[in-house]
Amino acid sequence: MRVTFRQVTAVLILLGSAGCALPGPERAHGADRDLSPPRESISVDEWPVVKAEDAAMPEFDKAQLIAEVEKFVNKCQTFSSWEAKYQATLREQVSTSPQDTIPAERITTTEVHLMSEGPKWSYQILQERKGRTPNVHHEKVSSDGRVIHMIWPAWKVGKVKEPGRHRISGNIPTLVNFLPYLPAESCLASRDFPKLLDILDDRDTKLLPGYTRVDGHMCYVLEQTTKREKPIFRASQEAANWKKDTNSPPIIRVDTTKTRLAIDPELNFAIVRWALGIHTELPGLRLTTFPLEEIIYGDFRQVSDGTNIPWQMTYTSYAFDKDGAKKVNNQTRIELEEFAADRQYDPGLFELDFPGGYQVMDISRGITYTVGDSKQQTDALVAAARRRAAFYDSLRNKDAPALEASQWLNTAPISLAEQKGRPIILHFWAIDCAPCMYELPELQKQYGQTQERTSDPLFISIHPFVDGDYLKQLKNIVEKKGITFPVMVDSLGTERLSWGKTFKKYMVFSIPTEVKIDKNGHFVEIDEEYITSSSWWMKNPELE
Repeated sequence: MRVTFRQVTAVLILLGSAGCALPGPERAHGADRDLSPPRESISVDEWPVVKAEDAAMPEFDKAQLIAEVEKFVNKCQTFSSWEAKYQATLREQVSTSPQDTIPAERITTTEVHLMSEGPKWSYQILQERKGRTPNVHHEKVSSDGRVIHMIWPAWKVGKVKEPGRHRISGNIPTLVNFLPYLPAESCLASRDFPKLLDILDDRDTKLLPGYTRVDGHMCYVLEQTTKREKPIFRASQEAANWKKDTNSPPIIRVDTTKTRLAIDPELNFAIVRWALGIHTELPGLRLTTFPLEEIIYGDFRQVSDGTNIPWQMTYTSYAFDKDGAKKVNNQTRIELEEFAADRQYDPGLFELDFPGGYQVMDISRGITYTVGDSKQQTDALVAAARRRAAFYDSLRNKDAPALEASQWLNTAPISLAEQKGRPIILHFWAIDCAPCMYELPELQKQYGQTQERTSDPLFISIHPFVDGDYLKQLKNIVEKKGITFPVMVDSLGTERLSWGKTFKKYMVFSIPTEVKIDKNGHFVEIDEEYITSSSWWMKNPELE
């Protein structure tokens, strides 16, 4: 049977959600399901395979091949330091409006100078996007490897953060994303590919019987598979029914993720292609799509002690359009200009002192200050940040403070105590807050059906106390913006410092802010707030 790409697309859309409709006629929950062998087998496999009899390759078993790959990896791991200059070009498809039928291509070029010595890093970036001012910034990891310093000279802004909680560079491609065998700290690794050594150490990793060609070279292929089973339902009500009656099993979707490595013996058993794909099975269907993501390596050169590394790397992720055609979703190409290993560096290279007058957001301490402030001022900020943390620690794992409303819009009054069994998100905002108003359309898309869609957390927005013309304005905005999630207007407190009684109970002094409550009705967490000299945590004597 010939299967069209349109059918593939329909299947991919189907597999994207556990609540989508299933193929075939609707059947009531608990009714007999068709569990016969799959009727359709769809394969979009673009990994060229060469049969063993057609390739003149030395025979290796899996253990021998992995040993050779590990030799290649270990040579790179012995670098005491390394330095690289490279250019990364990101091409991505973006839509400027929902009406766009053909997405525009956005190109971002990044020039990088990266130096590494053990836990110490220096990372200098010049990023350019067409039509925008070039963004220059520097990032450094301190000599103890525990603190990342970031600086943006054009705006006189700095940032301090911890590698364990925050990855360096955000979406800017770092070389170790593409060369996972280079010595690297976790703060630099963000690509979602499996860890290389985990693939080599996995006893279920297989040496495939066939070979593949990359850049004209015949290569061995290692494949790792991981399997995950997931129940799927036609609608949220069917999921709710199954939770009540688990004797009636749901349809099970089985996803097998495949990771393949192409190993080139002509390049000292270097990895020359790395790809991810998926094989999915459910009643009536088998679907294989490979690759969905891949990195292809090229232009290998010797850099140290006979070690070959690629000087060109291309990462590509794929998607299917509405007509079922496979297309490139985004692509990053890295081209090395220089690479050197085992250099000696002055330790001061990896330390960064912020110039006077810079504004610094210190995420590790939860404060924002200006370079040049007195120690007394910064100590006061740190004390206020600790006070804030202690307050929320006192709420954690206890019943969340009750809501006190002057009135409700879009819904009857809601009691947190009566909602146990379902997670809750409290969203504090105001109509005179520009960021709050900007995100309203996205919040409506995500939480507009929060009352009916019980599989999602209950979303409750909380507005400061308003009356008179301000209340009319709030109601008008809610109506004009098409807001359908619950909107609570806070009760007036004894003073307006916290905008209302509920704002005061949760000590919300900046907006927009979200509070998460678990299904047991317990307070879990609140958005981070960075303490400044004008913060209520600095000024309010009740918090002493």
